[in-house]
Amino acid sequence: MSQRGYPLTTNRTPWMDEITLEKDEREQGANGYLIENPEPEKREIFCTFSEGVARGEFYESMKAGMRATASVECWADDYEGETKVFHNGIEYSVSRSYPTGRGTIMLILSEVVR
Repeated sequence: MSQRGYPLTTNRTPWMDEITLEKDEREQGANGYLIENPEPEKREIFCTFSEGVARGEFYESMKAGMRATASVECWADDYEGETKVFHNGIEYSVSRSYPTGRGTIMLILSEVVR
């Protein structure tokens, strides 16, 4: 059984990392075009951040035209459908998310290159 402070992750480590989540909030302007919010809502949560992804996940992302570079496990309650993740100054986009069955959610991330 898992407690809120100590998840049953695959390697049994508590949340050791912190990420910033940002919602991609766009609104439709008077002319019909999407306008980005100049000050999007950001918040920080604790998680387990892993550089790299499983081989199957990597190849599935390549089929979709993306390159999965990292994964994050966090509490499902903490994730509210955000599309951008920041960790150590690097911006990622959420390629895929799925529940793990332990009350947590796994986020598959692709590094944003500009």
